Amino acid sequence: MSVTEIRGFVRECVSAGEPVGVAVLLRAWRSAPRAPGARFAAGSGTATAGSISAGCVEADLREHLRAMAGGAVPGIVRYGIRDADAAAVGLSCGGEIEVLVHAHDPADQVWRRLEDALDSGHEGVLATALYESALGRRMLIMATGETVGSLDVPGRDEAVVAAAKRALSEESAAGVICLEPGHEVFLEPMLRPHQLVVVGATPLALALAELAAQLGFRLTIVEPREALAALARESAATTIQATPEEAFAQLTLDRRSAVAVVAHDERLDVSALKAALDSGVGYVGLLGGRRTQRLRRESLQELGVAADLIDRIQGPIGLDIGAESPAEIALSIAAQVIRHWRMPKSTGSER
Repeated sequence: MSVTEIRGFVRECVSAGEPVGVAVLLRAWRSAPRAPGARFAAGSGTATAGSISAGCVEADLREHLRAMAGGAVPGIVRYGIRDADAAAVGLSCGGEIEVLVHAHDPADQVWRRLEDALDSGHEGVLATALYESALGRRMLIMATGETVGSLDVPGRDEAVVAAAKRALSEESAAGVICLEPGHEVFLEPMLRPHQLVVVGATPLALALAELAAQLGFRLTIVEPREALAALARESAATTIQATPEEAFAQLTLDRRSAVAVVAHDERLDVSALKAALDSGVGYVGLLGGRRTQRLRRESLQELGVAADLIDRIQGPIGLDIGAESPAEIALSIAAQVIRHWRMPKSTGSER
């Protein structure tokens, strides 16, 4: 959801009355460093935000964006090893990228509704026309069925809505689709932020909280024990002092949520695991060695939890990187959770 990289900058420029040009990465081939949907924005001055290629082409793009801010019509810019200007713009990684450049319109209803959706955590798909008759025109399709804007004609809009619904259901990455020959559209699913819920306010939980802040996903610590909850509240993490069942009822947990049980306390571990599995979260991990893993699973069986649900528990939690300290173990857990979110079919027990 790289729109978030430039939102603050765009707001500041609009508040100051400064025009803004925006570049959107549409396609990337071979070793290009960023994925489609990455954005880079520049005002009429020297300030910029975001990136398209981790620094390779931004200097050249800045000139295009200044032209956009000055009122130029939207266009598509290509960089790569087959581009005669590749050395000049510095795309030394050998990849190829295609970028849409356009002026930001602060009055655009699609952008305003998109910002509202991002602020409220609602999901949708931003569709941008890439064909000549409507280049840069946008349409927002919300998960609720609401649509804002139009690409050009009703029949084409209907096809975009259908494609957007598929993209949301499949949690597709941003990419270009072809509606019909000569009519391509860039679809960007805007999904709810991932969240990690950590049960047990241990030093490991606090280390995970620090990592989560850097990685850009929400983290909540659940801790029913008063002294440990007070310690967690001293960190930057959101803390809920309640049992896992009570805390999970307050949270919106779904496929984009992960639960890491690190309390290392039998009663708390078992209740947290059962509540997490019952909630339908996408990932459940448990701290502890093989004996702990076996005992917790046996306890869940005695409580009547189905075997296929118990099999979803990742444990011992985290990728096996030989981690020892709380910070290292936190890194291994964050890596496994991120891998699950990015590559769900690859997640499995690591040890």
